Amino acid sequence: MCTPPTGIQTTKLTVTELKEGGEYQFRICAVNSEGVGEAANVQGTVITSDKTEAPEIELDADLRKVVSVRAGGTLRLFVTIRGRPEPVVKWEKIDDNLTERAAVDTTSSYTMLVIDNVNRFDSGKYSLTLTNSSGTKTAVIVVRILDSPSAPQHFTVKEIKKDSVILTWDTPLNDGGAKITNYIVEKRESVRKAYTTVTINCTANTLKIEELPEGGIFYFRVSAVNTLKINADLAGYPAPVVYWTKDDKEIELRARIKIVLTDTSTSLIIKDSVRGDSGQYALTLRNIAGKVTLLIFPLSIWMWFNTRLDPQTHYIVKAGKDVELCVPLKGRPAPIASWSKEEECIDCNPKYEFHHSDSTTVLVMRDVTRLDTGKYTVKIQNGVGEPKTLTLSVKVQDTPAQCRNLVLKDVSRGKVTLVWERPLLDGGADITNYIVEKRDSSKRSYSAVTNKCTDTTYTIEDLSEKTSYFFRVLAENENGVGDPCDTREPVKATETPGPVKEVSMKDSSKTSVTLQWLKPDYDGGSIISDYVIEKKMKDEEWSLGGTSRQCELEVKKLKEHSEMFFRVAARNEKGQGDFVEVGPIKVIDYIITPEADLSEYPNGTINIRLGHNLHIELPYKGKPRPSASWLKDNVEYEFRVMAVNDAGVGAPSNISIPIKAAEPKDIPCIYNVKKMFVFLIQPHQAPQQNPQSAMLQLAQ
Repeated sequence: MCTPPTGIQTTKLTVTELKEGGEYQFRICAVNSEGVGEAANVQGTVITSDKTEAPEIELDADLRKVVSVRAGGTLRLFVTIRGRPEPVVKWEKIDDNLTERAAVDTTSSYTMLVIDNVNRFDSGKYSLTLTNSSGTKTAVIVVRILDSPSAPQHFTVKEIKKDSVILTWDTPLNDGGAKITNYIVEKRESVRKAYTTVTINCTANTLKIEELPEGGIFYFRVSAVNTLKINADLAGYPAPVVYWTKDDKEIELRARIKIVLTDTSTSLIIKDSVRGDSGQYALTLRNIAGKVTLLIFPLSIWMWFNTRLDPQTHYIVKAGKDVELCVPLKGRPAPIASWSKEEECIDCNPKYEFHHSDSTTVLVMRDVTRLDTGKYTVKIQNGVGEPKTLTLSVKVQDTPAQCRNLVLKDVSRGKVTLVWERPLLDGGADITNYIVEKRDSSKRSYSAVTNKCTDTTYTIEDLSEKTSYFFRVLAENENGVGDPCDTREPVKATETPGPVKEVSMKDSSKTSVTLQWLKPDYDGGSIISDYVIEKKMKDEEWSLGGTSRQCELEVKKLKEHSEMFFRVAARNEKGQGDFVEVGPIKVIDYIITPEADLSEYPNGTINIRLGHNLHIELPYKGKPRPSASWLKDNVEYEFRVMAVNDAGVGAPSNISIPIKAAEPKDIPCIYNVKKMFVFLIQPHQAPQQNPQSAMLQLAQ
């Protein structure tokens, strides 16, 4: 039977624990209150086996064309996939490595490649490969990043005369995904800081600049300009009316701004783009059926923040040496650099030195140690486009850091087992072994137990039961021995328990003291049966104060105002451990003023939904234990008072006038009454027959 004897309520069942390749027949019966009905046989024989299906890739129409994304935006390639068993997915960039900014999200039905903050170097062909036992399937997607062009190449001065120069250059390696329309040439005199424009409409790769002062010293630079073009496909019936807007205003057509419209698409073309063309562009389509608006994305034109980062990104350096992290950069205006380590800004940390220029930023670290190992990120920005970052890794070859959490796992006669955790920093090299050392508590120097331990646990044998020891562990790698990790308290290799911890006074009365403590770190190999507590006054001998199975005991029959010393030791079946002493403690009746803890209720206010239950739990302290009563404001109460002496309780006073509970305006005082009782009577009710049940005793 595949189902429970009582059957199931659904009309679907997955049968498990079948043998692979087995042949099975199934039948189904309905059950009601009268019994089990006739069986219906499932036609045919079922053979258990995994269905296989070769991998398949379904590319949308948009992915079959060139995928265009604006620099600074996000590239998302969403692809539907199939295959059984579930195929292994692999994304690659043809002729280049996939950027570290790439993130891949994959399920049984789809895979998606996401690259944030794309730049021109993300252009290219991306391949998607699916593999399972039934075969392999590959698809290629072409991606184009729309950006400003890269810098022209091989910029040189071809000819110099007394009043003119001829400049030449080659086309940029990257045109930013659009045709280069012209070049901008600028000059700067050596005595000035700002460049002036020579021409913005140079269409050739050479230019002669004339009318220069003889003997003048000039700097020249050239920049490429491309055309901004935004394409969008259209759909709708009847054909929609198209509106292009920039920053919520309809775009005005000019000589360099053109809108192209066809039955199936529209394009916005901006020639000779300038900084003023930056902004939020939107496309709105409207017909009688409705309206839809698409935000293109914020465009940053003249993206002079041209990093072209190609520095060394991995540094390996010996401890004690200096290291310089140098990052070349380029931008217009000159970018500002900021450094961080593991997401923490270090720009103001005096440990580091920074050297910034228009073309480089350098981080200098002096006398590095293992603590300088990590990832360093430089972020550069110049107010144009999104900030760009580069991460550099530094590995310092040093001795290992300190081992962690050294504890005693087991203590028995003449033997101790130590356990610890690996260091957080291995010093840039694999840990080869651990050195275990011991020290007599009466001596200062350690002696080696072993230097060949390769695990994070070690058992030390042949220890004297009468000697207390400290232990420590040191990690070692190819660079040397790291810092030691020590045990905090001395340990005896005995079968009796270790010393208890943190003995303290919990409470005190006129004739007793309540002590509390924590159990020992080790029990000597057997369960702790109880604890022995001894007491004494100054200059007297120790005497038994009591025993306890718990980590607490009230030592009674003490003399009031005396100063007592106490000591506690754990005991098991092998004997008694060492005592831990505390004192002097004065035997007095401590009085603690009543105080309620309102930290759980800020401003003394609780909000509760109408109709829900109200539960207020209010911690308080006080000694002697205070009595508690609850009153609600704006409710009237009536009170009466009775005096009490050795003969009993006197007659009650007259009932007070109705009083509302509220914050007190003055502290009430009652004089010349040794003891009294207050009776609380709800308004419009007869007094209770047993008034003692309503008594609230005040402080004496």
